[in-house]
Amino acid sequence: MYGPWLLAAPVLEAGAKARKVHLPAGRWLDANDGRTIHLGPKTIDAPAPLDVMATFLREGALLPTGDVLKCNNTWTKDWQPRLDLEVFPPARGTSRFACLAGERTVPLTCTTDEEAIRIAPGGTVSWHELTVHCTQPTRILLDGKELKPGKGCAYDAAGQRLVLTGCKAEAVMLTGARPPTGK
Repeated sequence: MYGPWLLAAPVLEAGAKARKVHLPAGRWLDANDGRTIHLGPKTIDAPAPLDVMATFLREGALLPTGDVLKCNNTWTKDWQPRLDLEVFPPARGTSRFACLAGERTVPLTCTTDEEAIRIAPGGTVSWHELTVHCTQPTRILLDGKELKPGKGCAYDAAGQRLVLTGCKAEAVMLTGARPPTGK
């Protein structure tokens, strides 16, 4: 486990094609296929060939990735933090995560209620890519302004995944969206 939301299970045997993984209590999304949801606690046989690490996100996950820390490999004059965020919304309620973005900490939240899924960093953040595992929203609002389909967003119905690219917002509201049902 890496924190409360990410479970990674590397292959431990040469030649293995799968491995047993114990999932703690909760709903777990297979991060490799982005569709399969398991209800824990239980032990599963997870596909795990040598080039794939069995990785799972717990419901409520806010998983920031990207180029967020200026290090030796990012010493350029115009460097800016680039934040990617993957979200597996809670069925109900709020998830929180404090994310380091450059020289500041950004408090990320995701709230699911009867109306929508709401995602908010504590201030305006430029997301390179925001991926939300959810049913298709009826409307997408960035800071209260509607985002039209195809304008920096794509929805994968089979994977129940919305991807927003290049958006800068203090608040994202996905009206009518729910956490994924899985396959």
